[in-house]
Amino acid sequence: MNIQRHSLFVSIIYLIFLDQTDSSSEETSDENNDLLFYYECIDVIERNNSLRAVHRQARRARSFCWFNNICSSWENMEFKRHFRITKTTFEWLCTEIAPILLQRNNSRGAPRLPIKQKVSVTLWFLATGQSYRTLGQLFALGETTICFIIRSVLYAIKCHFLSSKIRFPNNYTEFSNIAKKFKRKAGIPYAIGAIDGSHIPIKAPKEYPMDYYNRKGFYSIVLQAVVDSYGRFIDIFVGYPGSTHDSRIFHNSPLYYMLSSSSSVIPSNSYILGDAGYPCQNWLLTPYRDNGRLTQIQTYYNTKHSQTRISVEQAFGKLKSRFRCLINPIATSLETAILIVTTSCILHNICEEREEDMLDDDEYFDDQNNFHTLSNNNNASEVTNTIRDNLANYLWNKKILRDNRRSRYNIISDSEDEIDIEVSE
Repeated sequence: MNIQRHSLFVSIIYLIFLDQTDSSSEETSDENNDLLFYYECIDVIERNNSLRAVHRQARRARSFCWFNNICSSWENMEFKRHFRITKTTFEWLCTEIAPILLQRNNSRGAPRLPIKQKVSVTLWFLATGQSYRTLGQLFALGETTICFIIRSVLYAIKCHFLSSKIRFPNNYTEFSNIAKKFKRKAGIPYAIGAIDGSHIPIKAPKEYPMDYYNRKGFYSIVLQAVVDSYGRFIDIFVGYPGSTHDSRIFHNSPLYYMLSSSSSVIPSNSYILGDAGYPCQNWLLTPYRDNGRLTQIQTYYNTKHSQTRISVEQAFGKLKSRFRCLINPIATSLETAILIVTTSCILHNICEEREEDMLDDDEYFDDQNNFHTLSNNNNASEVTNTIRDNLANYLWNKKILRDNRRSRYNIISDSEDEIDIEVSE
């Protein structure tokens, strides 16, 4: 910074000198002294440029030293504690996105840094949410370089993995495996996903800031997600302002059009589970609204529904535990914030697929995804949804039979029957 200021000062002196020589052209002056002063200015500027180049090289060498000698020497657990993924997954990730990053390296102004170093900077940002200034001091890079690196790596991960890592099931085997695992949780059959929304804190945007101010008292964008029984995101829709109700977000999402269309890919007798903020449909079952007159059957159904749907809340908790940039306000543009959330969901699924366990100190409970219910959201399916009523009666009858069996044969527990899913033609 001092070098830049000094160079600017010399440049200003030189401009003043030119102005003075022009204005005094008619006066008698010693041309040799003028030329001498001119060459001295040029010499100072060249020396400052050389110092700036030396400073840049020294900072880059310190950056290489930080990653190659310090980060690479960490044991696997220490490496995972800082970068949220194991060394094996880190190496695999760098290999997968290397072609995209190499293409962007050829663009004008792109920083010439090793791919592993770029990925490490991005993962550190996602894991901590630290500012670009702090990251620049840590990795010995400029703030502009840090910003460019993070956006490039996030873009590469999204382009390469989004369609393969976050996708809705589309065949009998996948639906059946998800449904069987969901049934083992609380006994609800044919469930293929759980849907909910979570607020992602952001810095107040310049345009329409109050639209992003949610009822919990902070600015946010909403992440709507569907989670399968393995804790993986199979559909995400992110970017709506925090003040928007989850039902409206759902109705404007591609998921709603896919599930409500006649050519829906889900089996005819299956459904996803959502909280009371969503409309009750044949393919989206919600709990009974507690108006003080719920029957035992309805209350029992709500309990089992909650025990199954908690999978999505647990997934949000894991997501924000791994990538704590989603806990504190994201101080970037809305476009970059959406990219950060999307990439974090992709990396979460990669960690789940590769069976990377959470660290003991990474537990985080997400209490921001309990959306309120609109008082005027009276849907006809609240009364006429026979699928939900039949499911409630099925669960209650299973409970009666199980209680009778346990009392008769003194059985402590029994397993649920295997289920088959009828795939729609």
